Amino acid sequence: MVNDFLEERVFSKTKSLNDRIPRSNRLNFDNQEVKNVKGATMKGKAQEMERVALASVIELVDRSGVLNLEEVLEHRVTEESLAIFNVNGTMRKTQKSKLLQMMNISVLPEPSTCTAIVDMGLIWRLSTPNKKDREKEDGSTFTWGDYADKLIKLIMKRHSTAERIICVNDNYSQDVSIKDSERMLRQSNKQVANTFIKADKQFPNSMEFHNIFSKSENKCRLQAFLKSQLQNAVDDITPEIIYVVVGETADNLTKNTHENAFLCRHCEADTAMFTIYNAIRVSGYLEPVVMDTEDTDNYVQAAYVADKVPGILLLKQKQRLMDAHSLMDSCMTDSIIQLHAMTGCDHTSGFYGIGKIKVTKKVRKSPEARDLLSACGKNILLTEDDIQKLVHFVMKYIYSDSKSKTIAEARASRWKLQKNKSLTRMIPDTDSLIHHIKRANYISYIQRNFSLKDHPSPLDNGWHMEDGICLPTRSKLPPLPTSVTMDMPISSKHVDDNISCEDSDDEEIPYMYVATDEEDVSACSDDASILSDASNFDSDDFSEMLNIGCVFMIIWVF
Repeated sequence: MVNDFLEERVFSKTKSLNDRIPRSNRLNFDNQEVKNVKGATMKGKAQEMERVALASVIELVDRSGVLNLEEVLEHRVTEESLAIFNVNGTMRKTQKSKLLQMMNISVLPEPSTCTAIVDMGLIWRLSTPNKKDREKEDGSTFTWGDYADKLIKLIMKRHSTAERIICVNDNYSQDVSIKDSERMLRQSNKQVANTFIKADKQFPNSMEFHNIFSKSENKCRLQAFLKSQLQNAVDDITPEIIYVVVGETADNLTKNTHENAFLCRHCEADTAMFTIYNAIRVSGYLEPVVMDTEDTDNYVQAAYVADKVPGILLLKQKQRLMDAHSLMDSCMTDSIIQLHAMTGCDHTSGFYGIGKIKVTKKVRKSPEARDLLSACGKNILLTEDDIQKLVHFVMKYIYSDSKSKTIAEARASRWKLQKNKSLTRMIPDTDSLIHHIKRANYISYIQRNFSLKDHPSPLDNGWHMEDGICLPTRSKLPPLPTSVTMDMPISSKHVDDNISCEDSDDEEIPYMYVATDEEDVSACSDDASILSDASNFDSDDFSEMLNIGCVFMIIWVF
């Protein structure tokens, strides 16, 4: 308030110190706090107040000795594990591209001849018509046929020296796919109609185009349409064209034959591209191979694959070609896939407030960190020892806690060190973290084993089926236990009753047994005796027990 006065009156060049303030604009203690406060700000303040209240309750419980802080924070506490999930249950995403800053970018000239493996999802996006494309010189409308022509020309331009081009498409008709949750987020809330694509039909506007392809069936129709357009154009195209839909077909459009060596059953085109690359090398092909993709996940896997498979693998990023073999130092190539999966990729969560660069620097310097990461993706099923290694990695190298022995201890320790209490900035609870580790292990396994043509099921490996959709398993336990049974210390005073419903003389009772399960309460043969004995408590006894009971109720509410 003082600062406002100085700015508006003392230092102002437009107002005098003696100018009168209209009565309606005068501030007083009744209106100064809420004036010009927007609804979002008020909501934020309410959430902040609730957060402070929760922190106070947990602090109170810890100080009172009613519950051990580690026992409370062993559980998730909140409905979602906020370190790795948003409040709506979606995964926290990290800036994957930051990892490129830790890679060694070596640009090579375009080879005189090569084979190109093209991510068609990228080409779909790059071929979206702009305003200039839609305004055709002859005044006619821009059609689906025009879109197909632009897409084919773009592929030819990006790979002008290729002798063979392999177009790889995602499969949108699988019963189980780890991409289901990602596709759900892209879906429109509006009802999307079936779109039947023909070359002479008008191409939709940008918003309609986005909405059309929020429906998988429409994407399948576009794949079939583009395949037919490429088939019609092969006579006028120099390179050999192979069209792959992951898990369904692998057809050589130029020779009109099937390429079964390139057929694989994966959840997505990203991993299929490397299985196809391996098949090319196994066939004895020695020329460079260019992989046309701009996904960081692919760059990470390329660094690993290039180290394992002989031959030149180039990655096309915009107009430059990067050498995949030089992307990572030799000490990091065996760990980069696991590191990326653990810290957040397309199908795993990032950790709130934890960036990839910081963790990558630690792993690069530490042989122990790389040894711990080696347990990730070694086998499709994790052993208990593997889980403990990866939990230790998360505690020490992601959350910088080298002292704690358990997750509960690490969470309690972080809580006590925090000035502004926040569950979001703490390591996830044990249950949520183990499911995250299972997802990272699954992704690491399928990427490290790039020669696999059939991938194992993601179910029970960090994912589950819900209403016919494959979703990440966030947790299987409630935020807090539904009941607590424990010995609870109270003040040592002479009490004229006995909780066991037996006769007793006045004696000092150092502990009181608190039963929250119905069967424990029913153990007393005479419920009325408990009520009658309450009258023998003095006011201090009753007040103290009432306070403790309130604390328990607050804990259950949260």
